[in-house]
Amino acid sequence: MTTVTFYQSNQVLYGFSTEGHTGYADAGSDILCAAVSSLTIFVVNTIETELNVPVVVDEREDDEDNASITLEVPALFSETLSDADKYAVRHLIESYRRQLIEMAGDYPEYIRVLTREKEVR
Repeated sequence: MTTVTFYQSNQVLYGFSTEGHTGYADAGSDILCAAVSSLTIFVVNTIETELNVPVVVDEREDDEDNASITLEVPALFSETLSDADKYAVRHLIESYRRQLIEMAGDYPEYIRVLTREKEVR
């Protein structure tokens, strides 16, 4: 199962951690896992590269069944980030969350979406 945990502080989503393999099919043939991976990398790359917003990213892959990526955007709480960039990042993370919730509704045995309070580092 893939678990995506969204981090929020003061009701602002500022990051997430995606862990595991969906198990929908064997690694290399799992279209559900590929969809989650594609969405995740799209969000990370858009925030980091296209918007040029500073992020904290931790990516690990122990084996095909145990991969994770964590993204945190503490700059959302900084005065140095423009309001337009804050808006774009917040809405991109929220859109990602909504899409995953929809996918989890269709495939509840393969995807789980959580949200938890976490202090910004």
